[in-house]
Amino acid sequence: MTDRMTRSKRSRLSAAVPVVVLLILVLWQAFSQAGALDSGDVFWHLRTGDLILDAGIPAADSFSWTAQGEPWQPNAWLSDVIWAWLRATFGLTAISLLRGAAVVGIALLVYWSARRRGAGPWASVSVGVAATLLINPFVSERPLLVGFLLFPVLLALVQNYRSGSKWALAGAAVVMVLWANLHGSFLTGVAVVGLYALGWMFEDRTWRRPGILAATVAVAALVNPYFTSAYTHALTIRDASVNIDEWQPLSVTDPRGLLLLGFIAAAAWALTSLNAWRIYSTSLPIVFLAVGTIGVVRTGGFFVLASAPVVAAALSALEVTRLRAWASPRRQPLIIGFVVAGLLMAGQQVGNLSNAGSLGPRFSPELVAAAPAGCRLFNEYDLGGFVIDQRWPDVLVSQDGRNDMYGRARIEIQEAWTLSHDASVLDPPGVNCVLADLDRPITAALQADPRWAEVTRSDYTVLMVKSP
Repeated sequence: MTDRMTRSKRSRLSAAVPVVVLLILVLWQAFSQAGALDSGDVFWHLRTGDLILDAGIPAADSFSWTAQGEPWQPNAWLSDVIWAWLRATFGLTAISLLRGAAVVGIALLVYWSARRRGAGPWASVSVGVAATLLINPFVSERPLLVGFLLFPVLLALVQNYRSGSKWALAGAAVVMVLWANLHGSFLTGVAVVGLYALGWMFEDRTWRRPGILAATVAVAALVNPYFTSAYTHALTIRDASVNIDEWQPLSVTDPRGLLLLGFIAAAAWALTSLNAWRIYSTSLPIVFLAVGTIGVVRTGGFFVLASAPVVAAALSALEVTRLRAWASPRRQPLIIGFVVAGLLMAGQQVGNLSNAGSLGPRFSPELVAAAPAGCRLFNEYDLGGFVIDQRWPDVLVSQDGRNDMYGRARIEIQEAWTLSHDASVLDPPGVNCVLADLDRPITAALQADPRWAEVTRSDYTVLMVKSP
């Protein structure tokens, strides 16, 4: 009896070790990221949330002078409200911690999804850690985090529905309603579920239940303030995002691009090794997302989430990861020692938590406060959101992260202003204050122009005002 109890305890410990290792590694990542806010987009999302709580969802722009009064569709309005409530209730610290919490959530969801597919614990841990590292460049305090968290949940519900669950279809509908109001990336979920349903039709030679699934998800996404325009609006964002790296095609000269390309190769190997190419409900979504990643690197986050469980299953099937041997009773002390060492490593990053809620070095409240009320400001792209949050409605911006509203033409014009060596390019629009980086050509041109005077500067940016 005692021997059986001892073996049972060892077995439970062995089963828990992979999860503990995963949490240690992921917490280390999360703590290392918990710190100052460094995304300019988060600030205009916060101000939009405040605006919605005060006056309802806006239909037109009021933050800028370049697009003042033009139609604007805040496709992440519910996230904006939640973000604003978090700040009002807990301060910017809560917003800063969102990124770390998302890293932990993504890792656990990938591990859970891999285990559901039959992957072993160590293969699931390995792929879970790899997934968080690959998705890490896309993770910031933006509503996109919601898409990364809801996507694996949606896929699990879809699979449960196919397995006969009575409530999974309703669950998938609820997820889509939430996602469509939380972030515009919901369109990825609709497309992937549609391809899953199509593959299911081919595999089982049936259309009724797969058709119901695809229709339910697509219709559920229409439950939003914009109805069908939520779909059409989401399709326009890429064309307007010419100045954003994550909206560009995958590049092999970029380390992120190389890593994603490597994971695409791993997914192709996994589909081949598991003979899953003919399981169309699995292969079609993965191939679609892989092609999407090559065309738009931002899609890579969703590709990793969809393909990681398949890669983990392939690793387990081929026993490439023999790390489960480390869970043998003889090695329990070594494993415990490893866990303790990992906890100490993670603990070294806990100090970053003291910076949670602080502002990144590019965001200077003093610099923004010095801008004269009512001035027509030309500003750096990534500083627009911060100016909106700090000074709206006293100061209107020229641009910010709402590419879908500004459109490609405006963004390209303002990029040209930034790179111009001639201060007169700002004369026709009537710009009378500028918030630009110190190393910009336009900054040097303004400094050489007697009509412009420097008001103040930070380590990165200068505020200049034109003489009346």
